[in-house]
Amino acid sequence: MTITPVHFRPSSQLPEHSVLKGPEISKPSAREVKGALPASQQTTFGSTRKRADNRNAELDANSRRPTDPTRNRSALESEEAEPQWTLIRKPRAVDSQSAAPATPGNLRKSGDSQMALRVAQALRLGESTGSVPERIENIVPTSTFGQWWAHLHEGMQSPFFLHWAATKKLDLSKPVQFCANAEPPQRDYLTGMVGGKRTLFLASDRDNRWALDPIMQAARIISPTVGTTNLFESPTRSTSAPYKVVANFYGERTDPLSREDMGYRATRLEQANAFVNLPSTDPMRSGAARSEEALQETRNKLIENHDTHQLIVQLTDILQRSKERAIVFKRRVELPVSDSEHIQPAQLENKLSQAITSDVSSASLTLHPQSPWRALYPDSTTKLGTFISENGWLAPNSDDALTSLVQAVTQPALATPPQGNLGGALSWPIPLSDADQSSVLDAITQNGLGIGGLPSDKKGVLNYLAHNLN
Repeated sequence: MTITPVHFRPSSQLPEHSVLKGPEISKPSAREVKGALPASQQTTFGSTRKRADNRNAELDANSRRPTDPTRNRSALESEEAEPQWTLIRKPRAVDSQSAAPATPGNLRKSGDSQMALRVAQALRLGESTGSVPERIENIVPTSTFGQWWAHLHEGMQSPFFLHWAATKKLDLSKPVQFCANAEPPQRDYLTGMVGGKRTLFLASDRDNRWALDPIMQAARIISPTVGTTNLFESPTRSTSAPYKVVANFYGERTDPLSREDMGYRATRLEQANAFVNLPSTDPMRSGAARSEEALQETRNKLIENHDTHQLIVQLTDILQRSKERAIVFKRRVELPVSDSEHIQPAQLENKLSQAITSDVSSASLTLHPQSPWRALYPDSTTKLGTFISENGWLAPNSDDALTSLVQAVTQPALATPPQGNLGGALSWPIPLSDADQSSVLDAITQNGLGIGGLPSDKKGVLNYLAHNLN
C-alpha cells in the first residue's frame, strides 16, 4: 500500500516586536493621546502654532544652537507632537505575510509535526539496528498525543483514583495496564497487581465506574482497539511513551517492518514533516473525539471528580464520627436519670441528628485549582454545607442520609442510549397529548387494546409480561 505524504507549510514565525529605545519607558505619542480624548479636551495639548514655536525656541536655547526662524512649521509641529524616540525593529526572519498567531490549533500542528520527526528518528534507529526502540522520549507536550498522554498521567495521580486504588488494594508500584475498546459494547478494563496476582477491573462495574470512567476515556483516545486486545501500560512520566502507543495513535504501522520499510517510512515522514491525514471514517481515531474541545471536556470531568472526592472524604469522616458518637450516646441513655450525662431515650435520635447537622455546617472542603466553583468562592476552600446546597442536594442529618449522598455522587449518570433516549414518546418533537397518554395508560393497566389471553386481574400488561422475571 502506498502512503501519500501530506505536505504543509512550516510553522510561521511569531509577529515582529518593536522596542522603543529612549531615556524612559515607551510612551504614547501626543497624537495618539489626543485622538483618544473628547474634543473638548484636545485643545489642552500643545497643538497650536504658537506653542510649537515656543517649544522649538526652548529646545534650541537648551541645546545652544541658533534659532532658525525659517524652519518648516509642519516639522516643528511634528517635533512637538512626537517626542524624538528612536524606533528599533527586531529583524524578521520571514515575510510578514507568513506570520500567524500562536493559536492552540497552530501549537498542536507544530507539536504533531515534531512528533512526526520523533517517530522518524525511531525508524532511522530501527533501520540501523533492525528494531525500533521500545520508547520515545521527549514527548512534545503541545502535540495531540502529548496532551492526551499528560492528561492520562494526571488522572492516574488524582486523589480520587489513588483512593479507589487503595480500596481495591491495587499495587501502583507495579505496572497498570489498560485495554480500551472504541466500539460498543465497551468492555474497557485495566489490570493491576493485587496481593501478588494480576487482577482485572472492568470500568463498567458499579464500584469502578466513578473512578475509572474519566481515565478510560483518555485511554480510549490514546490507544483504541476494535475487536482486538491491545494492552498498554499507564504512563509513569508524561514525557515518555511506548513507541507502539505513539505510532498507533497517529495511524502508523505497529507490526514488525523490514529495515528497508523503516527507512522508506522515515524518509516520507521527514519529507512531509507530518503524519498522514487520518480519514474521517476511521472508527478509532475520530478527529472530534480527540479535539481540543473533547480534551477540555475530559479534563473538566477530572476536576469535577476531584471536588466530588473531597466531598466524599468529608461525608465519610462525618459518618464515621456519627457512628462512634451513637455508641457513646447509647451508653449515656443507660445512665441513671440523676446522672448529668444521662440522655432521654426519646431525645437520642434528635441529638444524633443535631450533631450531624453541626458537623456538616462546620466542615470545609478544598476545591481543585481549576474548579468552576472558584468563581463563586474567593478562597480555595468552601463550607461543606454551602457546597451541598449549591449543588441542589439536601443537607444530610442522619447516617442513612450521609450514606445515600455518598452513593448518589459516586454513581455516574446513566449513559444515553446511542440510538435514542430515556424520554420515550414524551420527547418526540410533538409530545403525546393528555388524551393519548391516558389511552396508553389504559392499554397497559387495563388491557385497553383487548389483547386475548391476558388475565382479568388488574396487574396490567407489563406485569403479565414480566411475571416470570425475578
